[in-house]
Amino acid sequence: MSTRIALPPLSRQTYRRALLPELELAPKRADRAVVVHLLVHLVVLIGLGVTAARHASAWPLWSMALLALPAGHSLMVAAFAAHELGHGAVRMPRRLRVVLVHLGWTFAIFATATTQNRAHNQLHHKEEASRRDPDRRLTRAEILEAGGEHVVPWIFPSSAHPISGAILGFATSVFGYHTSLFWHSVLRTGQLYDLQLSPAQRRRAILEGASNGAVQLALFALSGFSGAMALYLALSYFVGATLAGAYIATNHLLCGHVEDPAESDVLATTVSLRMPAWLDFLHLRFSHHVEHHLFPGAPASVLPQVRRALLRHFPERFVILGWGEALRLLLRSPIAIESSNTLVHADGTGAQRVDFPVFHEGSFHGFEKRHDEVRS
Repeated sequence: MSTRIALPPLSRQTYRRALLPELELAPKRADRAVVVHLLVHLVVLIGLGVTAARHASAWPLWSMALLALPAGHSLMVAAFAAHELGHGAVRMPRRLRVVLVHLGWTFAIFATATTQNRAHNQLHHKEEASRRDPDRRLTRAEILEAGGEHVVPWIFPSSAHPISGAILGFATSVFGYHTSLFWHSVLRTGQLYDLQLSPAQRRRAILEGASNGAVQLALFALSGFSGAMALYLALSYFVGATLAGAYIATNHLLCGHVEDPAESDVLATTVSLRMPAWLDFLHLRFSHHVEHHLFPGAPASVLPQVRRALLRHFPERFVILGWGEALRLLLRSPIAIESSNTLVHADGTGAQRVDFPVFHEGSFHGFEKRHDEVRS
């Protein structure tokens, strides 16, 4: 797909007014399928975890690795279910929702219901693609400040080292993001990932994190603290985080960034993916990400309606990519934000326009040359 020329931004309200007459958003009994997804994958996670723990000392290491594959997939789907329930997509008693959302994040370790609600539901959806959005790319200045210019290019998906970025980058991104949210918020560092939790929210996040850690520790203890079990736990997280990260990165990191979130256009800052129908069902239509950002409280079953309406009304603005194409675009891009529509490597070279700019600013005129002249 060729690079889209950015159009003047439209507000969410404009899109919603155009789409709502064609949508059926009333709650349906089938919307509760997300709860079934969550419970099924929790059973899979617990069943595989107990099986691995009981046989860790006797079974070969390759069997632990094989068990970690479906466990990692279930970890991702359980988290996706918690994400949907956390947005209020299904009507249910509040306390039941709180319990289910917590259970969905249990095996994601540092991802807790409290930090996710604050970071994703509030900051990400309200500050989308701005400097206050914790889900965005880091700027080059932020990478340099953290002293990561020599490490980040190897362990995050980018064109600097695309092979290691593809293998390690998605899991590293997810782990680093959730870990940063948790510890910066708990320790109140005042940095980008400090979510400014209230005292009650902070205590709740600590308890949720401790609960998640206790589950991992209990499985490890059940195995007799076997090294094979440690491998299973690490690999299952790695698989789940890699799959989730490959969705999240392609949903958001191919687009530009805005200075003022009030000027953001959700169709310019988010990308949807085209996936097989069976995979979309299994993964709760997480690929319908533009659609989700327009109607975050809508259940997964409604999102195909939103997609069809977007294609009818806004085909020139709505970006849908195949997953393979989106990953290729991501892995040919530099790692850091230099300006709203420009990415660079951590060392400042390789300036490149993002594939989907947030606003039209004409042709790309040799930014890298100008950068080199300034450095010299």
